[in-house]
Amino acid sequence: HLSSMIDNSKIGMCLMNVRLDILNFMDTIKIHILKVNKELVELSGYSEDEILAWTEKEALGVIHPVDRPGFIIHIVKAFTAKNSEPFSQIFRALCKDGEYRRTKMLINVIRQDDGSYMLFTNYTAID
Repeated sequence: HLSSMIDNSKIGMCLMNVRLDILNFMDTIKIHILKVNKELVELSGYSEDEILAWTEKEALGVIHPVDRPGFIIHIVKAFTAKNSEPFSQIFRALCKDGEYRRTKMLINVIRQDDGSYMLFTNYTAID
């Protein structure tokens, strides 16, 4: 079961529901974080409740401003690909202590019947 896999993983993991308007994705991305594991909490310094309460702006705001456009482009490409393969992205993530840490994120896109997408992600600190 996916929840069990997230809970028991030794790397940071997150499951989120995402909707976006492909034609205007910078303004219309909607992110709802559904689940995080303790490793992601430890990696980021944020509590589980804090991460689960993030708005779209807050979720994207932890990505360094220079890295954010490339990150969003990768997600849009994954959404629009006919057969989406998992992909990885390296970016600087803002941790609760105010420091940015280089992070590698592996993203699996799962298409839903209602037009939304589930993003199953795992995070690894790389420095």
